[in-house]
Amino acid sequence: MTEKQNWYPIDKLLMFESMVLESINNTLEQYALFMEAKEKPHMLDDSIIDRGVRVYQDQMEETTWHERQIARWRQQGLNEWQRVQVDKFEADNNRFRDESKKVLELLEELRKGTINRIIGMSDEELGLNVLLGKIKPPFGGK
Repeated sequence: MTEKQNWYPIDKLLMFESMVLESINNTLEQYALFMEAKEKPHMLDDSIIDRGVRVYQDQMEETTWHERQIARWRQQGLNEWQRVQVDKFEADNNRFRDESKKVLELLEELRKGTINRIIGMSDEELGLNVLLGKIKPPFGGK
């Protein structure tokens, strides 16, 4: 997302608010799904992680664009209702950024145990990591 930023009039605020709220919900759902994989990261491969990272990095960039749009709106003569709505949008955009960051952090943690990482280990390295508890055995081991 390296395009030039488009500026929008304040009457588009509710559209942006709706999009951010939907994106927060989608991000929370994806976070829950990736959390399920935390116990079995070997079920994921690097390409899944890479796609997720690209999506959530793009989302982080979106939040930066929103921040600039918010700053631009604040420079305008807003009425009380508009100020309240811009404040709400800013808070929701901050949450969107925070939730996206959490997914990115989780993806980087999951990357350490993808099937690509497991396959890339020597037998000795894999065995040692299992014995040290760094990697859980795929079938019922403790």
